[in-house]
This record gives sequence, C-alpha cells and structure tokens, in this order.
Amino acid sequence: MKLKRKRALEVPPKIRCFIDRVTSVPLEKIEEPLKGFVWEFDKGDFHHWVDLFNHFDSYFEKYIKPRKDLLIDDDFLNLDPPFPREAILQILRVIRTVLDNCTNKHFYSSYEHLSALLASTDPDVVEASLDTLATFLKKTVGKYSIRDSSLNSKLYALAQGWGGKEEGLGLIASAVPDGCDHIACELGCTLHFEFYAVNEPESDIKVAEPLVQGLQIIHLSDIDKRVETDLELLHKLVTEYKVPASLRFSLLSRLRFARAFGSLASRQKYICIRLYAFIVLIQACADADDLVSFFNAEPGFINELVSLLSYEDAVLEKIRILCLHALAALCQDRSRQQSVQTAVTSGGHRGILSSLMQKAIDSVTSNTSKWSVHFAEALLSLVTVLVSTSSGCSAMREAGFIPTLLPLLKDTNPQHLHLVEKAVRILEAFMDYSNPAAALFRDLGGLDDTISRLKIEVSYVENGGKQPDEKSESSARSVNMVTSSSTGLDDVQKPLYSEPLISYHRRLLMKALLRAISLGTYAPGNTARIYGSE
Repeated sequence: MKLKRKRALEVPPKIRCFIDRVTSVPLEKIEEPLKGFVWEFDKGDFHHWVDLFNHFDSYFEKYIKPRKDLLIDDDFLNLDPPFPREAILQILRVIRTVLDNCTNKHFYSSYEHLSALLASTDPDVVEASLDTLATFLKKTVGKYSIRDSSLNSKLYALAQGWGGKEEGLGLIASAVPDGCDHIACELGCTLHFEFYAVNEPESDIKVAEPLVQGLQIIHLSDIDKRVETDLELLHKLVTEYKVPASLRFSLLSRLRFARAFGSLASRQKYICIRLYAFIVLIQACADADDLVSFFNAEPGFINELVSLLSYEDAVLEKIRILCLHALAALCQDRSRQQSVQTAVTSGGHRGILSSLMQKAIDSVTSNTSKWSVHFAEALLSLVTVLVSTSSGCSAMREAGFIPTLLPLLKDTNPQHLHLVEKAVRILEAFMDYSNPAAALFRDLGGLDDTISRLKIEVSYVENGGKQPDEKSESSARSVNMVTSSSTGLDDVQKPLYSEPLISYHRRLLMKALLRAISLGTYAPGNTARIYGSE
C-alpha cells in the first residue's frame, strides 16, 4: 500500500541522500545499498522515510506478490524464480531499524507482504517477517490491531508449536538439550493433520482418484528424514488429500515444525518463530477466540514462559529474551496481567524477576558478557508493565526491586542511558503508588543518587557533550561495540546507539530524573527539609 508524505515536512538531507542512493539502484540489486545501513540520526519521523517504504513496496509487488509458492496456490511447485533471500532479509532489517527509531510508525501498512512471507520455507525469512511485525507493534500508545483475518490465522498456526506439556513436547522440553525422551522425539517429528474434505470445483489440481468426502487424516512419521523439500511434500499431500486452500498454510506450518524437531538447532529456531508469532498474535489480534483456543490447548503456557527464564545456561539467551517480551505483551492485556503477576510471584518462581534483575544489572554495570544489554532491557520492559497497576507495583516492591535498581543510577555508560531511564521510570511508579516506597527510596540513598546523576547529565550538556568523568568515558569506549544479533538477524558489530540517539535518550533520562526527584522529595504532612534534597 503506497503512502503519501506530508507536504510541509522537509526530509533531512542525510536521509534524503540515503533514500536517493537506494532508489537509484535497479530493483534486482536493491540489497547492495542496504547492507551497510545503520541508524545514525536523532529520533526520527516515519514520514521522512515514506519514499523509501514506497520503493520497498514496489519491490514486494514485483518479486513477492506474484509468487505461487507463497500464496500456496494450485500448482505452486517449481513455477517461481529463485527466492530473493538476501534482498528480503536486508529490506526487513532496514524496515525494522526505521520503525524502531521513528514516531508515527502506525502509518506503516504493508502487512500483506509480511503476511505472504510467513509462507516461506526459509525459517530466517519467517522469523525476520515476524520480528518486523513485532517491531511495528511495540512501544506504541494504546493497542493497534491489524485487521487482517488471514494474518491472524497464520500467526495462530505458527504459535502452536509441537504439542502440549503432557505429551512431553512443551516449551521447556523442546528448548533444552535432551529435554525430550525417544517417544516425544518421534511424536515431535510426526506430521498429524485432520480436516474435513469438501469439494472445491474451482481448484485446478487434478486428482486421479474420486474425491473422498468427510474426515481426512494425514499422518506421516519421521518427517525430518524425508528427502523431499517442504514444498514438494506439501504439493504431494495437497494433491493426494485435496487439502482446501484455506488449510494449506496450517498444513505447511505443521510440516515445517515436524521437520525442524529432529535437531536442537532447528528446533530452537522454530521456538523463536513460535514465540514471535505468539507476541504478535497477543498484540495485534482483534479476535479473542484465537487466544482462548490457544490457552485452552496449553493452559500452562505462561508458567512455562516464566520457568524458561531460569535456564540461564541451558537455553539460548535469545529465547529467554523472547519469553520476557511474550510476558510483557500478555501484561498489556489487562485481563491477563494478573495471571502473569501470579506466575512470577508465587510458588517456585517467587523472586525470580528480582534475582534475574540483580544478575543482569551486575553484568551490565561491570561490562561482563554473561548477560546482554538486550536481556536487561527486556527485563526492565516487563517490570515497567507490571508496576503500571497498584497490585503489580506492590508485588514488585515486596520482591525487593527498589534496592536492586539503584546501582543503575551510577552507570554513566552512554550506551546504557535507555536502561537507566527505564529504571528511573520504574522507581517513579513505586513512589507514585506508595509513600513507604518513597521513604525507602530516600533511606537507601536513592534521592541523593538521583540528584547526583542529574548533576552529571547537566554537566555533560554544559561541557558541550564531553564526559565530566574521564573514567566513564573510557568505560563507554570499551563497551561501545556490541553484537546486535541477540534479538535480531544482524550479525555485524556496531554501537547500540549513534551519537544523535544518545542525545535523545539523555533528554528522556533528564526528564525522568526531574520527576523522580520531585516524587522523592514529597513527604505528605512533613514541612521539614528532606536531607539531600538541595
């Protein structure tokens, strides 16, 4: 869907230069100018990038929309040119980067192309498409629902995984090495699909035998050992069982998951796909019936998400980060927030978030590589949503989050400004909901630390962007280069944030510090000066 740019909005020269460089290259070579793209601008406006996104739409219209293998139309085998994998991955990476750093991203509307790419048999393309949808939906005010019923049905199919916990195929058993016994492995590699056959006269597929009406059962074991490609096997099953067009994506999803179960690496890749699909489904689904059906089939899913967080060494950090994002997405639905709150504060999970936060903050502030900045950010995002209600705020305060978060106030690494700002916002919520929390904040030296941090940030601005503390400057240099592949497909090393974005996060942090100081110095009924408030 082509977009129109605001007439009065002038595109910054640096952005215009990049867009012109991309649009001047022939469409078939579009990935070349995109490969080195990193965000080097201040917080942006989506309208600045409309011409680039329209160019991407032209590419999708020419190379993606007509593909029969993505539409899973009749006779979809061997009729399409080779799939432009690298170009698609680069386009999706650039789209994510722009959406992640721009306001007004709700004007983005090319869901039909992302939806079509979910039928790709390349798991990297499927994951990148879901990641792009998740990027569009996160950090938005209110809830956007993507009104596309076919997309919702695809997300539901991808979110289902291999089976339930009772069958030994739950989230934890699938994610950890040697988590499944021999029987569960055989079951995971088996394709089982049931549907009711109906006559579809518009179909062009030639069936040698007369059509069989009624319940059809497709049951194939050892899918991971089949020599046919996914599309070849799908075409064979569609032809033999006359699977209606509306069910072919679901069949393809079951086929892809069954084939992936055979090895831990491919299984972990599809767990990421499953979690991404679940996150997008929760945030974008306008139909609550799909979610009810999902939780009826897997009532212990929330507990499994929480349990996976404690598998520090056995489970990929990327999977654990996606679990945090999934829990945060669930919390944004107020009807399910209490379930998440109960899961993280009761039983064997009591204190799990504060323990993880302690370890993550220690790792980030000491510049060790055990816990990434991405994990700390995802953890802070979840706690931010939990403290948005009085009950959640009370539960997190009782878990000891105030003393856990205070060390971040002394972390002056410019690449961690967004983490400090999130921590300050959480401390604000504690003080806003509870006078005892404000008193504890002061008693632990939080008010003095907040004032000291504000002095540092003001001094930084007054010094024209030079770090007032030489030690913190050298510390910033030492960790300036980070790997951004922990949550995405990028495998190049680059700073988390460019200098203009650091300035943007510094402004946000200063606003948060001022509000925290005002809340920290407020003591009802007490007219005496609070020590340290000067």
